[in-house]
Amino acid sequence: MRTYTAEQIARGITFAWAYHRKLRRFLRRSYPVGAFGRRGPSPDDTNFVHHVLSAELADELGVPYDDYVEAHFWVEQRLRGRHPQIRFLHRRSGFGAAERVAAWRQTQAQAPEGAVLASGAAEPIRRPEHFAVQERYLQQLCTRWGATAHEVLAALGGPDAGVFDPTWLRTQPAWRVLEVAGHFARNPGPDIAALQACRERARAGGLQ
Repeated sequence: MRTYTAEQIARGITFAWAYHRKLRRFLRRSYPVGAFGRRGPSPDDTNFVHHVLSAELADELGVPYDDYVEAHFWVEQRLRGRHPQIRFLHRRSGFGAAERVAAWRQTQAQAPEGAVLASGAAEPIRRPEHFAVQERYLQQLCTRWGATAHEVLAALGGPDAGVFDPTWLRTQPAWRVLEVAGHFARNPGPDIAALQACRERARAGGLQ
């Protein structure tokens, strides 16, 4: 079991409550799957480390925990139509925490009411609608990186990437071929270098 300092425990517990308050409001459930029960967060929980790391990054960025959490929920709802998983709330690279908070704050500043919140859905998103969000996001990433769908799935379809919904991925023939070939066992995380190579190739082709 991991050991934490008293300060890390205090930060982690405070952040965990901020995350789970938002999670319950977002899903409109008192105790959704993955949420802490009435006894609250505990350092013994296997996910507690993610709360500690997220709290440390939020403090480093000087962002209140509630704002930090709200920004991640807002971005995740816009991109994928779902709530963020706690293990992805302390990313530093790519479209990481700092960029997500900045995007949320910029949109918030431009909003007439001065508040942009991830409201969640009054009822669960139906599977066809959820899958449509995933399809749109895949196409957006293809355009962004100048890559094919196969290349994007190879780079971002791994279990540690946390980019696409696992249920949707299993419906994709290209992803299943990669899975059977053992690609994600070798490349479980996001392969940004591969996508950068796709972008450079696309740019070089455009200059010819």
